[in-house]
Amino acid sequence: MPRLVALNEIASIYAIDFSVSSKFIQKQGNRKGLLVSNLKGSGQVSPLLNIEPQIVEVLIQMSCIGESLTPSRAIALINDMITGTSYQDKLLHWKKINTSRTNPDAIKEIGYKYWLNFKRRNSNKVITTKGQKYELDRSNWTTYQNLAQIYSTFGDYIEEANIVKRLEEPV
Repeated sequence: MPRLVALNEIASIYAIDFSVSSKFIQKQGNRKGLLVSNLKGSGQVSPLLNIEPQIVEVLIQMSCIGESLTPSRAIALINDMITGTSYQDKLLHWKKINTSRTNPDAIKEIGYKYWLNFKRRNSNKVITTKGQKYELDRSNWTTYQNLAQIYSTFGDYIEEANIVKRLEEPV
């Protein structure tokens, strides 16, 4: 039987002015009326909670350049971001303790449930909407102004990725 920790001890740890008798806690525990939750809300704490601000930043940047993400693409992106990092080790450790999955590949990656909870936790920063269709006629969007804006914003990155090559003389 797990040891009941008095609310008084918890209150003293977090410097809260609060007191309750231990008999009250035992009585609630015997009635199965005692609800225990973590400080960040009910349920388990995500092992990727510390990296979520970086994930949000990437998603915001992708939306700024008009890159739409389906849930499966977002899950793949997050899995790529954590692959080979300490966060993947934390996820693996968390899943071994808290899930019954036995597939070694499945416990190394996040799933759809994580994506749903991620969106709920970050609902003030990440907004999902139905996809938009864009004009397919290249002549409408390949104007000098649009291309100049792309190169001024991402020129160094696309040059570094060898997508474009900077010429000595302008054309």
